[in-house]
Amino acid sequence: MSVISIHVPDRWDHSRQDLPWHWSDDRGASGVLGNAGVLPAAREVRLIVPPCQALHAVVNIPRRGRWQETLVYALEDRLLDDPDRVHVAAGAPRDDGRTPVIAIDRQWLRAAVARADAMGLHPQTAFSAAALEPAQEHEWLALVGADETVLVDDSGLPVLLDAPPAGEPPRLLAGMLAARGEGERPQRIRVRARPGIDAEAIAATWAASLPVAVASGAAWTSRPGPLPDACINLLQGQLTPRRTALLSSALAAWRPVLALLVASLAVWLLALFAQTWQWQREERALGARAEAALRRAFPDTRTILAAGLQMQRGLDDLRARAGVGPASGAGLLLSRVGGVGDGLNVRLRHLGYANGALDLDWECADPGCAAQLRTRLQQPPQSLPAVAVQSDGLRVHAHLTELPR
Repeated sequence: MSVISIHVPDRWDHSRQDLPWHWSDDRGASGVLGNAGVLPAAREVRLIVPPCQALHAVVNIPRRGRWQETLVYALEDRLLDDPDRVHVAAGAPRDDGRTPVIAIDRQWLRAAVARADAMGLHPQTAFSAAALEPAQEHEWLALVGADETVLVDDSGLPVLLDAPPAGEPPRLLAGMLAARGEGERPQRIRVRARPGIDAEAIAATWAASLPVAVASGAAWTSRPGPLPDACINLLQGQLTPRRTALLSSALAAWRPVLALLVASLAVWLLALFAQTWQWQREERALGARAEAALRRAFPDTRTILAAGLQMQRGLDDLRARAGVGPASGAGLLLSRVGGVGDGLNVRLRHLGYANGALDLDWECADPGCAAQLRTRLQQPPQSLPAVAVQSDGLRVHAHLTELPR
């Protein structure tokens, strides 16, 4: 997996613009530390903070409810700054139930993340440089830098050591070994130093004063690689990044398409709003015309609730008083038999309507034509009125009445 590690210098503060980075990928290729140039593609961006900025500890705190918010108070007696200025990140609980934590100045970490963002590198995770070194069983690791020395015990817990006088091991390291019994001490201490520092000379000097074996190891370069299991990501809680480099790079190629989709959606919504407004305007106009027609036809109408329904009821009352049957009338009955003679050599000789009944007489050219007309009239859909068909030679009579409501 390709990784970009942003290394924050030991004495860095928000007023400095330099922030070196290092790139490597899963094929073994790697870039160089630098501040500018074309940024390589990477699936993960890590922020590596110096050990002097991070306080590593192990606390015994119940992991119930909103326990993360109380972590800073579990370290209150170990902090020099105001607890409100401190950000505490927690790792996975250990077998003994205690929780490893890292405390760091919140504003300082935010400034480092903001500087990385300004460079176009958006960190997804942040780790202490001392925690990136995997712990070995029965071995302590001494990481020696120009201004600091960090001890990582076999449980993976880093401790910032004091700066000893020339030619002596750190006093804190000597005290830690003296406080442990013979069986509790590590089998050896391995010294790894920054490039330019003689790790072999330091190991030889310490070996002469300490009660355990001391050996030198590879240079301490903090190159990106597999993370130890006990590594704690500092960007959690309130400092969780809102975006990641992977998401940003993926969206960058799709920005024109997304912009076009957003513009198309905006045009579609605007057209939909305009069409809806036009339909509502036409609906109001039709309603006004219906109300005007209702008042012209029935001036006695006082209140209009549903103009169409009130108009229909008014027409039904008029038909009932005039004795012309319900609202369907002759027109509806004629529509039921419309086209029944299509394609046949027939002629309509009589049509009459009275008391809701329609009478029709056809004259047919031959008996076959009359038989077809009778068949069509006697096979209406279920929704048609009742049809009574009589035939006398070449004459066919149909009597249609409305179905009862």
